[in-house]
Amino acid sequence: MKSIRSKLSAATCLLLSSAVTDETHAKGDDAWDVSASALLYVEENRVTVNEDVVSLSKEIDDDEFVSGKFIFDVMSGPSPNGAPKSSKPQIMTTPSGQQVVVPADSLPTYEFLDTRYAMLWDWEKPLSRLFKTTNSFSVSAEYDYQSTGMSSVWSYDLNNKISTITIGLALTYDKISPVGGVPEALATMGSDSSSADKYKTGIDWIFGGSQIINRSSLFQINYTLGLSKGYLTDPYKLIAVVDDRSLEPEINDAYFHEKRPSKRLSHIFYLKYIKDFSGQVLRSSYRYFRDDWRVQAHTFDFKYTFPVRKSDELQFHFRLYDQSAASFYHYYFVDRTSDPSIDSNDVIDENVSNIASLDGHVDYASADYRLGNLRTITLGLKYSMPLDYYQGKIDLRVDHLRQIDKENKFPQLRAWILQAVVKFIY
Repeated sequence: MKSIRSKLSAATCLLLSSAVTDETHAKGDDAWDVSASALLYVEENRVTVNEDVVSLSKEIDDDEFVSGKFIFDVMSGPSPNGAPKSSKPQIMTTPSGQQVVVPADSLPTYEFLDTRYAMLWDWEKPLSRLFKTTNSFSVSAEYDYQSTGMSSVWSYDLNNKISTITIGLALTYDKISPVGGVPEALATMGSDSSSADKYKTGIDWIFGGSQIINRSSLFQINYTLGLSKGYLTDPYKLIAVVDDRSLEPEINDAYFHEKRPSKRLSHIFYLKYIKDFSGQVLRSSYRYFRDDWRVQAHTFDFKYTFPVRKSDELQFHFRLYDQSAASFYHYYFVDRTSDPSIDSNDVIDENVSNIASLDGHVDYASADYRLGNLRTITLGLKYSMPLDYYQGKIDLRVDHLRQIDKENKFPQLRAWILQAVVKFIY
């Protein structure tokens, strides 16, 4: 699960360290800021994720803090492998080499079960009255994927601490050991695989600043330049070559392993605005992403919190994500055709029965829906209330996610996110 793995990347640590938050550290020689959370992510007829997190934070000197986060995930369920639906049963070869029959009119998927252990450490230290640094280190391991990351963020306060300038650097190093080995890129499904591990590296630079506008509002802006190199292909994804008349795979050798470029340069612009309306707080943000794979994405996020009862809070959440497809994304390829209604970029000028590999026909190709034309809407609620012991607090959150393929080729995805977080000072 790429989306789960990325939570512990050093780039994410970097953004979290530099972002403006409402959290406060526990004060006092012996005080520990402790939190525990349980999250359940459930897609309809798809993937389920259970995530448990324990976080600890302590002040070890004046305004100097150390913190740790420990994460355990269980991920399971069917994940789409990139092949399209067919009106006839399809025979697929799983990564482990087994053959399975996909029923007619069903989306081909691979069943998986994986666990992940992850740890993150932060050290926040003031170097002077106006200058501080936050250094992070993270490790993450699952059956077929290991990741190590580190980051350093440097912040300098200006104008009597109403302005802050931030710069940072993050590094990641990942090892990929796919089940069944690394398949040959663009070769037919079930062809020989290599037992050698693959690797990728990432580096992110961040430049940003924040400004306290007045006593009730704050503004933040960040720019992140990211570069990933190495094995960026998903070893479990396929792409099909379909018949030009039926637009369905007609033979068992019509499925090929995907291939992505070995480099990805990305740009992220991030804006955040927080406004307090006499106890009711609006948190709004906008994120723009683009890369040299020609993916562009816009994310709008709004959270509105207001008090209820005596000391409880209710928060409404709305998030809109809109993404354009990568330049090498195809729902499928079509073998030789003269049909003018079919995009020429999707045509392979060869009969599929004569194709042993797509190498030589295309440079890169992927049918992974996560690289397609997507739009995701998330609506949610969070209820927060204090606890009667250890200055505690509990948050209960529910979000509903709906993701659509803007080309209406993949079925709509719906998911629920449930989370409970308990915080206290001990």
